Amino acid sequence: MSKKIESTFFKPAKAQNAYAKIGILGFAGSGKTYTSSSIAIGLYKYIKSKKPVCFMDTETGSDYMINRFKKEGIDLLVSKSRSFTEMLHAIDEAEKISDIMIIDSISAVWFDFMESFKKKKGRKFIQFQDWGILKPTWKNEFTDPRYLNSKLHIIICGRAGFEYNYDTDADGRKELHKTGTKMKAETEFGYEPSLLLEMESVKEENPTGQGKVLKHYCTVIKDRADILDGKVFLNPTFEHFKPAIDALNLNGEQVGIDLNKDSQDVFDDDGYSDWSREQKDRTIQLDKIKELLSYHYPGRKEEQQKKKKDMLNDIFNTMSWEEISLEEKKYSSEILKEGYNSMKEKIEKGKKDDKK
Repeated sequence: MSKKIESTFFKPAKAQNAYAKIGILGFAGSGKTYTSSSIAIGLYKYIKSKKPVCFMDTETGSDYMINRFKKEGIDLLVSKSRSFTEMLHAIDEAEKISDIMIIDSISAVWFDFMESFKKKKGRKFIQFQDWGILKPTWKNEFTDPRYLNSKLHIIICGRAGFEYNYDTDADGRKELHKTGTKMKAETEFGYEPSLLLEMESVKEENPTGQGKVLKHYCTVIKDRADILDGKVFLNPTFEHFKPAIDALNLNGEQVGIDLNKDSQDVFDDDGYSDWSREQKDRTIQLDKIKELLSYHYPGRKEEQQKKKKDMLNDIFNTMSWEEISLEEKKYSSEILKEGYNSMKEKIEKGKKDDKK
């Protein structure tokens, strides 16, 4: 048995994620709503829930699932809205009255989020600097506190979109190619679910020879438990995903990410970290040194260049400007500042000596 080690930061590892956070992406008609409902019904029975299932519906898909839930004796509560603000309230409410929530689809909420911002700003387009507001707001209001940390099983559906990339051919021409699919939502959101599924509808020949039949396939894109990664299921049910659910700390304590601690102490009142402040100060001091040398030893004649190098060597013990500018530890902003002052004094003293 390993020796017990005391640590201020680390604790013995144990499963502390007690709630499933599932993402399902796919194109229209791929079976997202049906699959999310299948998982919700199976999970409801598996955890022996007695509470209603909450469904935030942005596309009226819940209408077609009513009879499925009713047949299983499960109360289904629905909120029909595409509002980001309404979604936040819905999750808060669901956490109080339910064990399981479906959001279908997150893509519509994301579009509302961006459109609302544009309307508020009176703009037609999102500008580059706007992402500095939109992405942190989405993360800090929804992803971290409500999706990941909520004491609620949440199944989120999202529309699929193609990912593209440029490839360069033998003649140097760039061609745009599809490289995969992603969920149409905030860019980073696809990384958040512990179980991420992709639905696809495929027309196949009917075994009877009478035309074609539509089949729904599910590919497990990501399973953090590393049990179902890459598996493909035809007409998926809850049982297909149960091994990933069993890897959770079901009925145990939910310990999410600590959102009360941040790193504000890294930055000063002007928003600079120690490193960035040092880089800024070094740039200023290097520029002052360069300007001082150029002012007193102008031109590129050999004599002037020699005086510059001699001065650098006297003050910094090197004639290499590149060494001074790149060796950050050896020539810190403080050392450069002292060097600049010494250089200034030396030049002033030289000018006085010349006058005598």
